[in-house]
Amino acid sequence: MVLMLMLGLGLPLAGSSGELPAPPYKTLDLRALLGDRKSPETKIVFLGTGTPILERNTAGQSIAIIVRGEVYLFDAGHGALNNLSNYDDGKVFPPARTPAGYMGTPYMDKLFLTHLDSDHVLDVPEFLLRFWIYGRARPAQVHGPEGTAALVQGVLQGNRTWIDYRLAAPRTKNQEGISVRISEFSAPGLLFADENVRVSSFPVVHGSWEAGKTWGYRVETPDLVISITGDYSYRLTPTLRESLAGSDIVISEIMSEEGVGKLPRIWRDYMLDAHTTEDQLAALMDEVKPRLLVGTHVLPHGTPRDAMVARMNERYGGNFILAEDNLVLQ
Repeated sequence: MVLMLMLGLGLPLAGSSGELPAPPYKTLDLRALLGDRKSPETKIVFLGTGTPILERNTAGQSIAIIVRGEVYLFDAGHGALNNLSNYDDGKVFPPARTPAGYMGTPYMDKLFLTHLDSDHVLDVPEFLLRFWIYGRARPAQVHGPEGTAALVQGVLQGNRTWIDYRLAAPRTKNQEGISVRISEFSAPGLLFADENVRVSSFPVVHGSWEAGKTWGYRVETPDLVISITGDYSYRLTPTLRESLAGSDIVISEIMSEEGVGKLPRIWRDYMLDAHTTEDQLAALMDEVKPRLLVGTHVLPHGTPRDAMVARMNERYGGNFILAEDNLVLQ
């Protein structure tokens, strides 16, 4: 199969002093957060930290892990991939340009899906189509649970007319970049390995999704072990602490205990069957003891985020930060 991509570009403008403005992303020093002496080889970029709820300036779930210029993308939620337009300076993602001079993305070719909820997959067409046009020259790889193949094939079939049009144009003859290698899995274990990373899956429980349809990922890089939980209910996942053991960094969803308690019972019960509150997360992390805990997929249910951070700091003695879109740890 074959496929393609493209991406909005916003070049920084010089101010009246002639200096370029600050980049439209926030960087935190990963070495300082972890207490390391050596600069990390691994970067983590939060392209989207949201949920199905519409929020201004917040995209759906998507996390990029960058090691030695290779990019490994975990989930592709609504609007997240357009956030790549914030990284035109080449200081976070590998610098690249298309022949037409626009920001290129030849590195965007590896995607891992935790599950198929819409806020994790609505930018799969972006990954498949736009990044082909923006320079991908090798086949895309998509890993995910049962249903991933149908999702990918549906995007390609639905855009067949456009793909054929592009392939017929003299400026677009790249067959490889529009092809896709799909890997569905239904059991935990090693899924992918190259010279930079080893990616393994572990099961989580998320609402009424069937067993084998919802997963977390353990990513081993040359200097870090990073666990991404995806969406999960800790009260329904008693073995999760074993899956997360030995993680330097845990990236977990988080929901407001106070906020969910104010919901009507039918919604409260649903949320607790699908998601994890600050109190549950703090109890879990006291057992796992990662060097850094990062909250994402934030479900405040009317509670200010500052209050959620304060509650976590009261209940959890470890190192914790709450992610936002375009946060870079490097």
